[in-house]
Amino acid sequence: MSNHLEQRGAPYSHRIDMSQEDQVEYWTNRYEVTRDALAEAVRQVGSDADKVAVCLGKPA
Repeated sequence: MSNHLEQRGAPYSHRIDMSQEDQVEYWTNRYEVTRDALAEAVRQVGSDADKVAVCLGKPA
């Protein structure tokens, strides 16, 4: 059985809000990174998901 994030698809397609636990869980799973790595990327480039993906070396 898939988890609730997979069932919803991509609900956070443009911005990453590090204060929202469900978003942090979604983006860390999508990019296969730790919370710390995601937070550092957001700190460096802002909350735009495409820019964060590039910063992490992941496809957008």
